[in-house]
Amino acid sequence: MQQRYNTFYYIHKGLRGMLFDTGMELQKTDFRSTSQRADVSSKLTEVLELISRHSFHEDRYIFPPIAAYHSKLMEELEKDHLYGEALNEQLLKLLEDLKAADHPHKWQTLGLQICRAFNRYLAFHLQHMEKEEEKVNQLLWEKFSDQEIADMKGAIVGPDLSSHLLVEVDWILKSISESEADSWLQGIRGRVSETIFNAFVALANKNGFRVDDH
Repeated sequence: MQQRYNTFYYIHKGLRGMLFDTGMELQKTDFRSTSQRADVSSKLTEVLELISRHSFHEDRYIFPPIAAYHSKLMEELEKDHLYGEALNEQLLKLLEDLKAADHPHKWQTLGLQICRAFNRYLAFHLQHMEKEEEKVNQLLWEKFSDQEIADMKGAIVGPDLSSHLLVEVDWILKSISESEADSWLQGIRGRVSETIFNAFVALANKNGFRVDDH
């Protein structure tokens, strides 16, 4: 039986890899160190932006076509995204407080609060991604062809090569095997411009995969 197009498989692997890596960095950070605080704050800010961007794309390109088939599921997912954004805002506020703090005790206290808030953020998104993989994929498979599903994903990539897209793809490639990288690149070939595809190949090579653009 031919494997169906899985909307979330690769992007979710990349997001999980990014979240796990960030959680580890937070645990290792000495918040009394100016350089370590700055590094982990910058990384966490980027992660929050990428996750928020991912949710926005789902709301715009993936969820609307299936809303007519399962309105209850869509309402549940929309509530999830609102809750995720609340967790996002909580972490951003803590990062602002950390930047404004001026004493080692405050840095350590806020660092602990950030770690705990990120743990909740991580746990929520792992559960949310599992829900999408199980429930949304099944609905997509029931109501749409693989080409229609691929077109939804293609709209997310768009015609331009953005820095955010490159970061997302870099995390995907950091989080999958070489055979998966080859399968993903072959699957996306022809659905993005030659410029974008070649940039993805370059990232794959940078991550140690032996691939080319032919």
